[in-house]
Amino acid sequence: MSKILLKRKIFTVEEVDTTVRKRKMSADIVVEHNTVAILPITRKGYMLVELQYRPAIGKKIYEIPAGHMEKNEKPVDCARRELEEETGFKAGRLRQINYFYPSPGLLSKKEYFFIAEQLTKGKTSFDKHEDIITKEMSIPTALKYIKSGKIVDAKTIIAILYYKHFMSSS
Repeated sequence: MSKILLKRKIFTVEEVDTTVRKRKMSADIVVEHNTVAILPITRKGYMLVELQYRPAIGKKIYEIPAGHMEKNEKPVDCARRELEEETGFKAGRLRQINYFYPSPGLLSKKEYFFIAEQLTKGKTSFDKHEDIITKEMSIPTALKYIKSGKIVDAKTIIAILYYKHFMSSS
């Protein structure tokens, strides 16, 4: 059984009854729409990252394009939409690589991870709350930024390290 504590546009906070080690208890969880995260790779082998202001932490950070799936939207369709809306590029090749749970101790959402290649120019269409600057960044620079703490977004770190370890020949 669950009880809604707070309902917003993209998430709900619920108190759910559960059993842990044969003991009944309640837990608060955030039920959020699933999301996609896209690592765009240019024809020259650079990645596209966004510098975006995040009110929750009060600063701009580097991230890969990402966004919430709409009701009944397939992950691949969401990835195509979010990539163009946020970066102004379309993917000739878009591959779902994996998925992960960003914070399974609190959040229900699943984040689908994509690699976008064969990029061609499209048109940005920012949401009203978005202030995004897209930049090209080399993989070696991104790795240095992760190590030095200049890239701190979890999905971005996962995507870059996954790409470097499993997909990149460099």
